Amino acid sequence: MDTAAFAAALDGMFDGPLADGVPRDARFAAVAAEVPGFTTPAELAVLNLAARMLPAGEAYLEVGTFKGRSLCGTLLDAPDRSYLAVENFQEFGMVAGSSRAELARHLDRYVAGHRLVLHDADCFRLLARPDPVPEPVGVYFYDRRHPGWTELRDIRAPRDHDSRWANGMLLLAYRRPPGAAHRMTGDVRWRRAVQVHLRAPATALVWRSLHRLPWLVPLAKRLVPKRSRTVPAGVGADGSTAGVDLVGDER
Repeated sequence: MDTAAFAAALDGMFDGPLADGVPRDARFAAVAAEVPGFTTPAELAVLNLAARMLPAGEAYLEVGTFKGRSLCGTLLDAPDRSYLAVENFQEFGMVAGSSRAELARHLDRYVAGHRLVLHDADCFRLLARPDPVPEPVGVYFYDRRHPGWTELRDIRAPRDHDSRWANGMLLLAYRRPPGAAHRMTGDVRWRRAVQVHLRAPATALVWRSLHRLPWLVPLAKRLVPKRSRTVPAGVGADGSTAGVDLVGDER
């Protein structure tokens, strides 16, 4: 993935300043109106640019698909590449059976013909295996930060749940150092163990309980707020900023 070319092309996707978040292509707004989700039309434009610039032999990976809005926008006019998505159908009040069916309908409408593999799984278990991703990952979309990666753009939302940039979008680049080992470091193994054996079972229990007591879902969402990236430069934020990670050439 040529991250420099991606960064140079980004502003051309928009009418006016990037901060205004108005994509030139009106189809992203149409996808956002049709498919339930949290990704804004501006964020769809960024993801779509990354997918269209993905070189042959590299894959797109998305963790957290919900009802499919991000995938539907990302794959508009996207080239023939490997696209992978991981969703466990447990959070955000989803009822697994109906949520899977709704996601399938949206993907059939917008994504038919693409080489897309959807994994119904816990990403922390799945991605620790060597086989789920058949090619090197060139674009990775996930709802968290990755400390230590090169920052290309930090697009900040002026307020929580902003209609243009939601809670902000962070564009990062990473390239594995030559000779670096293809294995998890000790701190990553420890964090993954906590997630797999403690946090994930607890989260699953909470959401299963909420399915039986749906009137508690609004309360649960208020107790886990999503914050916009309006913090001053240089101050870290651990909120739910969407992250687009470009893995490749940083020339």
